[in-house]
Amino acid sequence: MTIKEKIKEEIDLLPDELLDQVQEYLNSIKVSRIKREKTHTLHLKGQYDSMNLRQKAYE
Repeated sequence: MTIKEKIKEEIDLLPDELLDQVQEYLNSIKVSRIKREKTHTLHLKGQYDSMNLRQKAYE
């Protein structure tokens, strides 16, 4: 039996008065995905910005 099934069984045994509290708790622990912006790696004022990397790689 998986954890999810065990939790479902425990919820089924709870009285109706407590289901609102369980719902509030579940809503509070939901993980929201944060959309991260891409970091542009070109022109970060590093040593490789002005270098031709393909030419350097074949040397």
